[in-house]
Amino acid sequence: MLRESGPGVAKHSYHTKGQAMDFHIEGVSLANVRKAALSLRAGGVGYYPPQ
Repeated sequence: MLRESGPGVAKHSYHTKGQAMDFHIEGVSLANVRKAALSLRAGGVGYYPPQ
């Protein structure tokens, strides 16, 4: 399980419920991935640009 892989994983996160995921697409900017996801209008989109 995801939670077993590290102490930093929240106990009741959307990830562990299968309702969220983190990903990137090689060669596609984070801003463009976000724009495409928002255009689907199928739920929320978390956006965490690198600092």
